[in-house]
Amino acid sequence: MMVATSKSTPVRELMPDLFIPTILERVKAATGKAPHKATISDAVANERYTSKYWPYIEALALETNPELYRERMAYLHEQAGDKAA
Repeated sequence: MMVATSKSTPVRELMPDLFIPTILERVKAATGKAPHKATISDAVANERYTSKYWPYIEALALETNPELYRERMAYLHEQAGDKAA
């Protein structure tokens, strides 16, 4: 289930064009193998910030639009009741 987006811009909307191939390349460069593209797509679309691939997603989001990304993550952590937000 996707979190309501009325308070901030979803991570998917912050991503640049061709973000999936970019993330796959970065994961492969760092780990030696790339996950299936559906894994990355799902993590982004459903904002699964606990995914082991989130650091790669986060890096690209921060490169693309750091202010909106930080706002979105603060919102998601608040909605989830995370204390480390």
